[in-house]
Amino acid sequence: SVLANFAGALQDAALALRDDRKSGAVNREAISALLAVCAQVLLDRALTIDAVHPIALNNLAAFHTAIAPQRDRAQMLLSRAMDVAPSHPTIVAGYASALLEHPLDLVGAQSLFKLADELDPQDTTMLCNYGLLLKSAMGDFDSAEAKLERAIMVSPNNALLHSNLAVLYQNSKRDMHKQAEEHFKQALVINPDWVPAICNLALLNHEVHEDAGEAGNLYRRALALEPDHANTLCNFGHLHVDVLSDHAGAEALFKRALDVDPGHIPSLYCYSHLLAMSPHDGGPTPARQELAEELLLRAVHAEP
Repeated sequence: SVLANFAGALQDAALALRDDRKSGAVNREAISALLAVCAQVLLDRALTIDAVHPIALNNLAAFHTAIAPQRDRAQMLLSRAMDVAPSHPTIVAGYASALLEHPLDLVGAQSLFKLADELDPQDTTMLCNYGLLLKSAMGDFDSAEAKLERAIMVSPNNALLHSNLAVLYQNSKRDMHKQAEEHFKQALVINPDWVPAICNLALLNHEVHEDAGEAGNLYRRALALEPDHANTLCNFGHLHVDVLSDHAGAEALFKRALDVDPGHIPSLYCYSHLLAMSPHDGGPTPARQELAEELLLRAVHAEP
């Protein structure tokens, strides 16, 4: 148990350090990688001592989810942990979250999240993931809002929770942009360098307030912190097309987003649409039209 819990703490530190934009990139990544290796060694030792220790299995699954992705191995480890500890709230919530990945099992995930909620109603990670499932897959806005609000009551200074609730409001059909803006801003009070919140606040300024200047400032702020953030690159490109009529600038941003993440679905769609648009000389060239079709097919295959 000591080895498993210590390894879990090292993994958390590795992930936090990897995402800390204030440290030097080389040192940050090197130290993060070293912590991750140490965590894996400790977990391997723990499982040598007890091959069915549920927390060690769970933490090694987390390692193969977030640090050294091997989805099939993570699923296998979580399945073994569930066999050993079917009523352990952390194990149940972890397996529920895994079912949101490949292979996708929304019904199974919802059932396990419900059990995890009964076992530990104050697990903020579980509440966050459960809420996102309820909204995105089940269309149950009210229940999703309740889960995220409860998570914030448990952990009011968690920037991720405020940002996720803001996204829920931002995507609502109930005109809740004011609430979205409040929670994005609260997330940035807690963590001024939280790039997803900056990016989404920029999008809100672009599409709701129609304030291209503030949106552009926020996108530049996000990219100064994280130059390879695909969502920011794509959304900033969208601003260049929609408001600034700067198609060359937009194309450069979409290309950068796809260099970072070749499967980034919004960038595939946006870049395809841009290429298919008719410029002033009468229409796209055959090469650009062909590329537009290729990008569109990639997006459809990625999200059928």
